[in-house]
Amino acid sequence: MEPKFKVGGRVKYIGTLLSVPKGASGTVLRHSNEDDVRVVFDGISSSRTDNSYGVLPENLEQVECNGCDPAEGFCRYCREVASKAVSAGSTPTDSATKPTNPKDAIGSTKLGLDVVPDTLKVYAALAFTEGALKYGSMNWRVAGVRASIYKAALERHLMKYWNGEWADPITGVPHLASVIACAGIILDANAAGMLTDDRPPSIPLARIVDNLEAEVKHLHELFKDKHPHHHIEADKLGPIIPK
Repeated sequence: MEPKFKVGGRVKYIGTLLSVPKGASGTVLRHSNEDDVRVVFDGISSSRTDNSYGVLPENLEQVECNGCDPAEGFCRYCREVASKAVSAGSTPTDSATKPTNPKDAIGSTKLGLDVVPDTLKVYAALAFTEGALKYGSMNWRVAGVRASIYKAALERHLMKYWNGEWADPITGVPHLASVIACAGIILDANAAGMLTDDRPPSIPLARIVDNLEAEVKHLHELFKDKHPHHHIEADKLGPIIPK
């Protein structure tokens, strides 16, 4: 019979017989058969030298996937999660439909990297390639950066794009790709603890913007009889983005 709990797996105590409080979390130390699971509970000592408690399987609940072994297939926990999802009706099954892959029930709550458009990834790669060739890849993680430097660079690239220039005339790298790179460096440097936050003293700008909405509505009402043409680049030059 397949052991219900793997060694090293995380579990929660749901029984009431031990001196361990209900809901306590722990790690499986041993599980040689279905009648005895040795668990070391977080922050709770026992009289045994290995600090473990013997718990019946029915008094434990697995709280996370321990990593399914490709050779063994999906673990019991993943199968149970998928089964509950099917029973609850969140996963449609009929004679023409296979049950959902057990990982789907868990993976749907993970960070969805697939929602990022591939075009953003490839343009970012182009801009970061330019930077790596000029300054060395990941240099900001070692040397550190100031937020204001990359904020200013981002604004320059954005202004050039907004005023009709698709790409840098020398490198050929699109300005919006450089915008992505500038923002990415700020984010990555911050995550690496190498960002100097030299932003100016803060003001309640969000509240100011919200408060000005009434003024915007007033202006729209004041000039509601006007219907001016709002000019764009296409009025004189046509599309600025190359095909």
